[in-house]
Amino acid sequence: VRDQASSRYAVEIQNILDLNIKGPCLDCLKCTFTGVCVYVDGLRALYDEKILPADAIVFAGTIVDRYISSTWKKFLDRSFYHGHRPILNGKYAAMIFSG
Repeated sequence: VRDQASSRYAVEIQNILDLNIKGPCLDCLKCTFTGVCVYVDGLRALYDEKILPADAIVFAGTIVDRYISSTWKKFLDRSFYHGHRPILNGKYAAMIFSG
């Protein structure tokens, strides 16, 4: 998706509610050795196909009752599988939450 009015670059919007996220982090820690989550689902595909090749990433969401949604919590917890690997190194990244 490209929004000519606000950016001269290609912009793609991905709603995490549309992802097939199989479940929460299992705390199995297998990813600490391999860098790969045991789940094969939409979250892993999002990272591999969209986030890793992107030049810039903006995470945006809302806060309800003083916390992010359960879907965002699951997304952030499952993102741990990259552990301490600098996957966003060299990318512009921002988080915007309102509420």
